[in-house]
Amino acid sequence: MSIPPNPGGGLTVERARWEYERLRAQLGDQHMDTAIGMLAVARAYMEQGNPAQAAGFLERALPVVRRTLGDADELTIGVTQALAGALRAQGQFARAQDLQSSVVERLRQQAGDGHPQTLIAELSLAALHSDLGELAAARVLQEHALQAGPAAFGADSPVLLTVMEDLAGTLMAQGEAGAAQTMWERIMARRGGLTADSAAPEAVAAASARVMTLLQQGEDELARDLAEQVVAAARRAAGDDSDLTLAAMGNLAEALRGLGDLARAHEIQQNVLDARRRLHGDEHPATLTAMNNLASTLKLEGQLDRVRSLREQVLAGRRRLLGDKHPDTLSALNNVADIMSVQGELEGARPLAEQVLTGRRQVLGEDHPHTYRAMNNLVLIQMETGDYAAARSVQEKVVEAHRRRLGETHPETLTALHNLALALEGSGQPGQARELLEQVLADRRTVLHDGHPHTLATMSVLAGILQKQLLMPAAEALRQEALATALRVYGENHPLTVEARQELADALWADRDTARALHERRPGPAAPTW
Repeated sequence: MSIPPNPGGGLTVERARWEYERLRAQLGDQHMDTAIGMLAVARAYMEQGNPAQAAGFLERALPVVRRTLGDADELTIGVTQALAGALRAQGQFARAQDLQSSVVERLRQQAGDGHPQTLIAELSLAALHSDLGELAAARVLQEHALQAGPAAFGADSPVLLTVMEDLAGTLMAQGEAGAAQTMWERIMARRGGLTADSAAPEAVAAASARVMTLLQQGEDELARDLAEQVVAAARRAAGDDSDLTLAAMGNLAEALRGLGDLARAHEIQQNVLDARRRLHGDEHPATLTAMNNLASTLKLEGQLDRVRSLREQVLAGRRRLLGDKHPDTLSALNNVADIMSVQGELEGARPLAEQVLTGRRQVLGEDHPHTYRAMNNLVLIQMETGDYAAARSVQEKVVEAHRRRLGETHPETLTALHNLALALEGSGQPGQARELLEQVLADRRTVLHDGHPHTLATMSVLAGILQKQLLMPAAEALRQEALATALRVYGENHPLTVEARQELADALWADRDTARALHERRPGPAAPTW
């Protein structure tokens, strides 16, 4: 819930603060009118994208509102929810969850489980469960809202579609791609198409979220085709510089990058960044996200110095805006560690990766997906520095946690198993590594598809182990398949195709003529290893 309506709605921060200071001077801090002035300032800060300042004013206003009106008053409940939202925006998920839980319990007692306000509050609580990696708890609340929603909001209410979108995201995060796909088909059917001259913004937003789901599934071609439609519809519905259009353009660029069209992805992401800077300034969260996305494409293009510069800008901006412990700041720190590692600065990258892991443990807890991703990232750096024993110890914990939380064949479990195989091979156990990779490859073929980048990565590593074991025909067959698949899925000049061709040429080194022919067909420098 947003900050409740108050006399400061729509005011600038400066004007809202001036009015608050006037009320404070006349009436004192504990007067209700002064508290209303605080809420106006908080609203202005939230609209400016500054949740930390907003939370400070909400913290000061809430006791006054509660004492004056009581815990059960609608304004007290609304301010509590607003404070939870401001804390969530800062990454203080546990504290926000405590506040939102109190709101839900209060509304259940006063209005009942099926009241619209109760259901809306439960959806906010579900979002916090998702933030904390508590997907099962989030799903329970979302499914309850979907079941009780028709009676509370009406069968055709747009609120139900929002609930379905949230639930589809949870299903996807739990690895239930089929159920998520079915849910998105229902959503798209009810939101309406994108071909009309004036597609509804809600339909555009739903289609944009569907693009993100396709990207998560590795369906880059389908994502690109839908994203092209979404961008055109968003422009019709909201204009070229709207958040809706810029978000849709960002998703299109992600799909194009996945398909190897780096030049077009770069161009779109630069346009999005320029627009964000023009509209919001250099340090708005949306501007920093646009910088981060462009840096990912520049990395594939080999522009590592520019990647480093952008990622360091993102880190500095998020630190100033959100603080050192916010999840987005920790992600930015992780990205700086990544580019340092790519540039060979492993001794500098490792302590940064360790800071990310420590921070995520403190903020999100040990059993959060982002914490395990930080462990995965640290493992990769440990292996780069030759510390395979430490890498294996950490990665075994990651694998065990993913199996318990997500199941044996969830994509993140398979990534953890793939990395464990790398640690096993590095520590001198190629037999175990080969056996594990063969199972990962079979599962990735089923869960993802043959041409998914992760599947191709496993084929590459497994072929390398087979080659070291002098099983040359099997290694060559696997590399031939990888190259044929990359050509079919991505085309001649995609980085994955270039990499597969180079690896096959290296494997055929004994046949100099074949290897030379393959190298001559290879355009440009070799792509980085995926």
